[in-house]
Order: sequence, then structure tokens, then C-alpha cells
Amino acid sequence: MNGVFMRFGVAPIQWDWYWNWTVEEVLTAEKLGFDSIWILEHHGREDMYYPSPLVALAGLASVTRRVELGSCILILPLYHPVHVAEDSAMVDLISGGRLILGVGLGYRREEYDLFQIPMKDRGRRMSESLILIRKLWMEPIVDFKGVFFEVRGFSLQPKPLRKPHPPIWVGGWSSQALKRAAEFGDAWFIGPVGALPDVKNSYLKYMNALKSFNKTLSRLPLVREIYVAEESGEAYEKALKYIGGMYFKDYASWRHPLVKNAKSFEDVARDRFIVGSPDDCISQIERFSRELKITDVIFRVHYPGMNIEEGLKVIRLIGGKIKPYFEELKS
Repeated sequence: MNGVFMRFGVAPIQWDWYWNWTVEEVLTAEKLGFDSIWILEHHGREDMYYPSPLVALAGLASVTRRVELGSCILILPLYHPVHVAEDSAMVDLISGGRLILGVGLGYRREEYDLFQIPMKDRGRRMSESLILIRKLWMEPIVDFKGVFFEVRGFSLQPKPLRKPHPPIWVGGWSSQALKRAAEFGDAWFIGPVGALPDVKNSYLKYMNALKSFNKTLSRLPLVREIYVAEESGEAYEKALKYIGGMYFKDYASWRHPLVKNAKSFEDVARDRFIVGSPDDCISQIERFSRELKITDVIFRVHYPGMNIEEGLKVIRLIGGKIKPYFEELKS
């Protein structure tokens, strides 16, 4: 272990009309002492994602009391940054200062076509949006002129409650994305598809980028797919069914390169997913912790085909048998 205290987060079920399941999983996680709750974003998916992370987080803010609430991730180039700044400030106020704004580029051309935004502009739109959002949150009057957005004499009201502002976590894997995370973000948001060797390589690049901007590491969040069961065999069988089914159906339909080059579930899961008994999962999490200064680990716990009891069981096993192990190390 690297001696860094690790916070635990959950991305609950988030699709279709099962909002009551989302709330039940979130309240269970908060009761078990989890530190954060996360909502993802994609569009036109009935069995995996909500389309509006900030709307969902506002709803969860009204039923939770303690956990941080974050987007994982909000596809920032699809939005006007003034809307994001205003809506996220409202979520921060409703939650009592618990928002984390996680953002990324997205990769589905269909979503960019849907909103009639040229995908080739996404990187520059992202950088410009990050600059403007922070200014809107922190400055009394904003004058800004960029390539894509212009604001003259505008005062965002109300401001976020959290000071100096809600943390901004920036995802991405390319060298440019890592530089953007270091320059404009408060943390690099490590997505679930990166295998440990690739994550470590990108981590070193990110650390170098931080140094170039005279910054130091504050938080380093890691997102992982997980399936935990009392017995290793059951966990692997369920992971193959649920996580494997999701990747080889949905991610394959999106032409995701991870699935495109994989011949089996083992190829996809190796050095990426956390699967097994509680002891197995602890060992796998420790591998990442030994190599990286992870401060937050966020688990997606509910996959297409699972019922509410299966999702709750995974949350309870993490909260009851995995999380306490790392808390004891802290003490």
C-alpha cells in the first residue's frame, strides 16, 4: 500500500424507469459509509445510462445527506458551458456543497451528430469550456471571448456553495487529454477501460504534466467495473454474464477499440476489472494502490440483466468486507 487514504464510491443502476432502484442503491451505499455516488452519461441507451447526470444528481442531493455527488462523466463538449456552470452550481447548492464535476470528451460519433456538434472540435471546446466554467464560478463579472463561446459582462448567480469551487475531474487517455486534466482540472479521472500497465504509463505522463504547471497531486480517482460474491467461482460466472455481456454487446456496437481487439472476456477483464471473492477483490485493488497514489476508487456495481437484489448484494459486500479492510489500514 502507498499510505494514501482511499475513499470508496458507487455508480448505481441508472437506466430506464428504475429510478426507485437507483435511490435504494444510493441510500444503501450511504448507510454503509461509502464516500461518493456517481452518475454516468450516454444518450439513447435504455439499459445502461441516464442522459442527464446533473438532473439525476440534483434528485439524489435531495435524498442524501453526506456523500459527495459526481458526474462520471458529463460529456462536456456537448453542452454550452454557461448551462453547465449554472446547473452544477445549483446541484452544489441543493446538496450543501457536495458536488464533484467529472467531465470528459465522449467518444460516440452518434452523440455528436445528435447534437449537431462537429466531433473534430471536441478537444478545443472542452478546454475552452473548462476555462469559462471556472471563471463563471469564481469571478463576480465575466468577460470572455474564445473560438466557440463568448460571454460579456455576465455574473453567474447563484455561485456554488463549495469553496473555492466544486472540484473538476477531467477524464481522457491521450497525451493532450492528460495535459488538459493537469492544466484545467483538479484531478485526472481514470476511466474503467484502462488496464493497469496503461494506467500506470498515463499516470506518469499526468504527473509530469502537473509538474510542468507547478501543481501537485491532490486526488487521484480510479473507476473500475466490479463483481464480488462470497465465492470466486460465482463472481466470475456472474461477471462473465453481466459485465461481459455489456462489453461485448453495447461497447462492441459502439466500435470501442477495447472490445474490437479482444478475443475473450479474459482479454477484456485482465488487469482491468475487479472480480472475485472479497479477498480476491482486495488483492486486485491493492495491485492498483501499490502502483499508483489512488485516493478514490469508484465501482460500477449494476449491469444490464441484474435485478435490484443482486446490485444491493454487491454494494453490501463491498461496504461490509472490502471497504473495512482499507479503513483498518488507514488506522
